[in-house]
Amino acid sequence: ELNASDDRGIGAIREKVKTFAQLAIGTNTPGLADCKAKFRVVILDEADSMTHDAQAALRRIMEEFVHVTRFIIICNYVSKIIEPLHSRCSKFRFQLVSPEFQKTRLLHICEQENVKLQPGALSKLVLLSKGDMRCAVTMLQTAVAFYDEVDEESLVEVACAVPEAKAVELLNRTRAAQSTDQVLQAVRDFLLEGYSGQQVMERLLIILAEDPGLPDLAKAKCAGLFGQVDERLVQGCDEELQLFFLFSQLRPLLQ
Repeated sequence: ELNASDDRGIGAIREKVKTFAQLAIGTNTPGLADCKAKFRVVILDEADSMTHDAQAALRRIMEEFVHVTRFIIICNYVSKIIEPLHSRCSKFRFQLVSPEFQKTRLLHICEQENVKLQPGALSKLVLLSKGDMRCAVTMLQTAVAFYDEVDEESLVEVACAVPEAKAVELLNRTRAAQSTDQVLQAVRDFLLEGYSGQQVMERLLIILAEDPGLPDLAKAKCAGLFGQVDERLVQGCDEELQLFFLFSQLRPLLQ
């Protein structure tokens, strides 16, 4: 098994994986004399972090030693796996863990570790983890280590999320701004507190979508703006400039 902490560049694929994959299971294999298995199994975890060259080398190894070795390729983003590997694999997609299962398991962990959750903390933990059980357990562990009480505020802090009050404050400042200079200053003040532009957009999108006083057409236009700015941020554009553009465009829609 090779996971994200192992060297999985093109050299490792050609040496480690190829050496292991080309050996057939038989009576001469140490420790496997009584094994009834017909194939060796190579598990590559988080394979989407491998380079395209390494994936191309893996493709050739899969073709050459298919008679003795089977490969299990685990990834978070299937779009980062090259097409030749796609066509040689059977695909199995796993859904996110349901909120009900998360709550049950997290409560079990809290009982075993004598952790007391404040009201609303469990729901907030499930919301922040977005179906990622490992993320939820890590956030819970961090909150217990650094705070006396595990409540909603402490979980927001350990998740580095934007508090709803901060997002609403930024939205209200840009709404009330009398000039673009005031909009820019509001964005700068927000970013100086260390918050992420993508996270505040995620929070604001929910706030605007749930606003009963905002017309559906305005919500649709807002969603389009959020998508446009999010794409630019993912591509590496300047965060301050993109948030300034976003709130400048939002102002007339929210009046």
